[in-house]
Amino acid sequence: MIMKFQEFDRPYLDRLRSGDFSTQQHFVAYFSELIRLKVGKRLRSIEAAEDVRQETFSGVIRLIAEQRIHQPE
Repeated sequence: MIMKFQEFDRPYLDRLRSGDFSTQQHFVAYFSELIRLKVGKRLRSIEAAEDVRQETFSGVIRLIAEQRIHQPE
């Protein structure tokens, strides 16, 4: 799937923070392949790479919910 460039601005971050399902789906789809490419080179196991991807999203969503990301751009 080819994703067009997305601006990650304050309104986008607010939608993520509020739990907007379609925004969360977009966020995960937008960054999943990039994360897979990065960790896939370092980890030999598909399962380990998937764990890292899930932990990455979990951590970022937690930081967003805690309002610890101040400049989403």
